[in-house]
Amino acid sequence: GEVLPGDQQDALLGEYKCLLAGTPYSNALKRVPLNFLTGDRFKKAFAEYVRGPLRKGVPSLFADIKPLYKHEGKMDLIGEVMEGFLTSLRSNQELP
Repeated sequence: GEVLPGDQQDALLGEYKCLLAGTPYSNALKRVPLNFLTGDRFKKAFAEYVRGPLRKGVPSLFADIKPLYKHEGKMDLIGEVMEGFLTSLRSNQELP
């Protein structure tokens, strides 16, 4: 897919956050931005998205995020986030 410039990513993310304020339990409004965000924006949003389900042990989390592995560069970013979580669990016994 096409990579959006950073300012467009920020604008779209802002729109999703506004929508999410009205429907805070909408999983789709939290998940869809992961499709268009890149780099540090993606890492931050991904970490926020998976932190809760990881704490709760949601078994369907991998099935939910698996399509992100097809996006160029996101597999490495996902790995970085998950390795950071693992390091935190090993040293502090909690997710960051």
